[in-house]
Amino acid sequence: SRTMVGKYTRLLGERLKEKLEGKDYEVFYDHGDQKHRIVAYFNDYSRKNLLSFVDIAITKGEEVKVLCEIEETSSNPKKILGDLVSIMLAEKIRYAGLEYSISSPHVILGLYAKEKGVKRYQTENILNRFYENFALNREKIKVIFAEDLEWLIRSAEEAILAVIEI
Repeated sequence: SRTMVGKYTRLLGERLKEKLEGKDYEVFYDHGDQKHRIVAYFNDYSRKNLLSFVDIAITKGEEVKVLCEIEETSSNPKKILGDLVSIMLAEKIRYAGLEYSISSPHVILGLYAKEKGVKRYQTENILNRFYENFALNREKIKVIFAEDLEWLIRSAEEAILAVIEI
């Protein structure tokens, strides 16, 4: 069973949509129903190639510019790595029956975590290892930690608007 998309994630999607509407960008976000799911996959769109569901995607034309994942509850580092790996492996997303290609998107991960919690340090360590191992462009990946969900989505919003240079 799939957990409902978080309230704050949806709020962030709504805010971004409002800000970017009519600026050549489209904002897709998971509304918590079947129709509004953002599916990341590779090769052709079939079950065996599905990677994950993405919380928020911002496209320009046919291309995905930003992918954003928000974890509203304290997640274990494995879950976060799973999010990241899925995004790295994805070639396309599909939303409401339309396909968009992914080549080198900005990735914003917003994570709920205690300021001085062990999970935060653990996650940061694992992510550092991940970047080094796979020679990833850190400029393209931004991880935000916050204990306060309102602050988390505000920071994610700022990060997203900064990378698409509105």
